[in-house]
Amino acid sequence: MVDGSKNDGEYSIKSLFGALGISSNDVIMVHGDAGVAAQLRHLDVDRRLDFLFDEMINFIGDEGTLVVPAFSHSFTKNVDFDVLGTPSDVGLFSEWFRCLPASKRSRNPNFSVSSVGKYADQFVNASATDCFGPDTAFDLLYKHNAKLVCLGCDFSRITFVHYVEQILGVCYRYLKSFSGVVIDGDDRQEITNSYYVRDLSFDSRGELSRVKKLSSEKNLLRAAKYGRFSVTSISAEDFFSTAEELLDEDPYALTQYGLDVN
Repeated sequence: MVDGSKNDGEYSIKSLFGALGISSNDVIMVHGDAGVAAQLRHLDVDRRLDFLFDEMINFIGDEGTLVVPAFSHSFTKNVDFDVLGTPSDVGLFSEWFRCLPASKRSRNPNFSVSSVGKYADQFVNASATDCFGPDTAFDLLYKHNAKLVCLGCDFSRITFVHYVEQILGVCYRYLKSFSGVVIDGDDRQEITNSYYVRDLSFDSRGELSRVKKLSSEKNLLRAAKYGRFSVTSISAEDFFSTAEELLDEDPYALTQYGLDVN
């Protein structure tokens, strides 16, 4: 594991992404923990996340795309989804990025994403009627072979796994429909959204340690440090193929149940 934070200056995202094999023209989906910004003690507290995202946006320039979860799970809670106003449900890192002036949010009422860069409009216009299947934001991640980054958070946070599960038709999930209204400025649209939910009759929670282990053994996973925090990166295609291989051996390989019985 290399320290990508201190090669070109303290806490350099350029150095970090370089250590992870990420190029400025990549599509990059970052699952992040706001705690990584707490290390930036040379900055005022309210400037630390701005600095982090400024570094990322400067890195991608005109050719790359930065994507961050903005999941709200609105329809699952029987509430309407306001694209501009509904806060992200998945932490300060996500919510801060959503609120950046340059950030554009998709219209998916359960699993929206925010994005900046070359392909941001593609993510904005991804399917709002399905969460993880064809034409969704996660399908775009696969088509662009995005780099899936865990910045200071657990590898099991990679939500792209649900795209793999839906495309391959795992036995422990099924499609369930949720309805509500999507509000986008003056536009209000009533839609039905399909969500590939998990079977709650056993411990089907996502658990990706086996994907992490196998992809590391195959040299498909890159790892680095950002200060004291661990960071990993894997391409969407490599994640898909590794998960598919594991599912061929064990249909529960991506769940806590699969870990418990092996």
